[in-house]
Amino acid sequence: MQNKILKIMVFSFVVFLGIFIIFSLKREPTNTTQDFKEQNVIKSYNISIPSGYLSYENVVNQINKWNKEAPEITEVGVYGKSSAQKEIYYIRVCGDKNKNLPKVLIMACIHGNEKIANATVMGVLGKILNNYGKDDKVTKLLLERDIYFVPIVSPDSFVNNTRHVDGVDPNRNFPYKLNPNVKSVPPIAALREFFIKHKFSAVISTHAYSRLYIYPYGYTASPCPDINKYKDLCGRMASLARYQIKQIHEIQTAQPYRGFEADWFYENGAFAIVAEVGLEFIPPESTIIGEVERNYDAYLLFVNEAPNMLK
Repeated sequence: MQNKILKIMVFSFVVFLGIFIIFSLKREPTNTTQDFKEQNVIKSYNISIPSGYLSYENVVNQINKWNKEAPEITEVGVYGKSSAQKEIYYIRVCGDKNKNLPKVLIMACIHGNEKIANATVMGVLGKILNNYGKDDKVTKLLLERDIYFVPIVSPDSFVNNTRHVDGVDPNRNFPYKLNPNVKSVPPIAALREFFIKHKFSAVISTHAYSRLYIYPYGYTASPCPDINKYKDLCGRMASLARYQIKQIHEIQTAQPYRGFEADWFYENGAFAIVAEVGLEFIPPESTIIGEVERNYDAYLLFVNEAPNMLK
């Protein structure tokens, strides 16, 4: 009798153990913020969020303040100077700066009079920093991407509130197939060197206005070889932001688009788009938060998927 009871107990234990092992193997791994913290020693930060339009000096002060508030995941540097010797700053945001991760460039104000572009990028950046360690999606993204933000590409024209740099339109100042020997003005020459140095795999340049996401080519009506990939990703971004999408060459207001930035970035290996944010160059400050909210999830989607688009 005792042997029979013992056999039943052993059999029951084996069955229970088998069920437990099967259940454990079938469990889906969870990507919670707590998991990230345990695996990567992650913490969240108290981040200051600016409001309104900022001067060049206050943009610089703000990115340096963010660097002090979140030093483990940020880095601030200068990659060039304008003709008036104003420094051109970047702020790098990455959850693991020691890893070789896909690099994404997000910038604003090649045209210095498009102040909503700078305000939108600063708002998106501040929200990303504030959500790190709190929001699973953002935390995971910053552990898988190395993001460089350039809030002001053209400091002189930003200060003077003008479109032009040294008498030329800086967004017609890149080499292109029909004219590969373009001599770029200092901010564009510095940007090109910065791009080549870091080998960015994806680029968003933020402009104003029209609430459009636009993609190559500009110098020709012919579609680029990756047109379907552009329509796919930009279309999904547009759904999130309630924007529209177009090929650059389709836009009639500022042709010809020769020497356009997105064409140059694309021809040099990056999945590149232009975001035309807002409905004015400098809309009322009360509209900034809404424009940030429209673009925030769309920019996160781009950062996540664009680096893989040209592989």
